[in-house]
Amino acid sequence: MVLDGGFANIWVGHWESGTDGPRKVAIKVLRTYTENQKHNRRMDKLLCNEIRVWRRLEHINVLPLYGTVSNFGPCVSMVCPWQENGNLNQFLEMNPTLASHGRYRILLGVLSGLLYLHSCSVIHGDLTGVTFHYSRLVSI
Repeated sequence: MVLDGGFANIWVGHWESGTDGPRKVAIKVLRTYTENQKHNRRMDKLLCNEIRVWRRLEHINVLPLYGTVSNFGPCVSMVCPWQENGNLNQFLEMNPTLASHGRYRILLGVLSGLLYLHSCSVIHGDLTGVTFHYSRLVSI
């Protein structure tokens, strides 16, 4: 495990796809399952909805969903590209003297991604510095 988030753990792995060869990926493994079967069925429904919504999104400032995998926990896990620069919190910690124009560019990337999500009727329910990945924020 690489990261321990509020509702999920993030693992690093390699994704084999077509002619591109293996890619380094992040595997998001939800930790919300309990002994309560009613709760677990509700979580399955929410997970299926998140996968269905994420799969159709395509924007430079939104990580793509490559697909899903099994055997990481009690439910399917989501796979997306690994971000070498880490999340926004990690990037800012590594670059404490980032000039204001760099911070402004990051803010524009966040806003661009959020405007896209809202244009698709998607409301992100967990906005923190951990949910933003640096390389996707400055690609505008």
